[in-house]
Amino acid sequence: MRRTGNACCAGLLIIAIVAMIGCGGGGGEVVSRAATAQDIVGDWFLDVFFTSGGFTVGDYFGDDDIFEVDAEFGLDRTFTMRFQDVASDFVGMISGTWELPTSGDLTLNYPDRSQTYTALWVDGWLYLRATESGNDVRLYFR
Repeated sequence: MRRTGNACCAGLLIIAIVAMIGCGGGGGEVVSRAATAQDIVGDWFLDVFFTSGGFTVGDYFGDDDIFEVDAEFGLDRTFTMRFQDVASDFVGMISGTWELPTSGDLTLNYPDRSQTYTALWVDGWLYLRATESGNDVRLYFR
């Protein structure tokens, strides 16, 4: 999202990853598996945001100026997301807690809501998917 060239390359990679999710891979292909708590912990950059509806990253996080999202998931089961605009200027941040009661089901407890995602580990990417307001929402962190 920071550079058009990187976004295009990331988009092509994501297409390949999505094509392989659930396929089992083999022969050097990308293989996905349910994410574990060890996979969640770390610093992440939201590289690709997809929704079947017409809303943007800004709509999803409640501020039209949001263009970039950096997330930090801690061992203590807390998270912080920092938001930047298209010029990479700081817009705001939120903090909350996260739960992974079973491998693959990640719940983020935001200040104003909770959202459960299917969490997959796909070749070094953290892939989160949820249904919200009838829309398929996918977040791809690297």
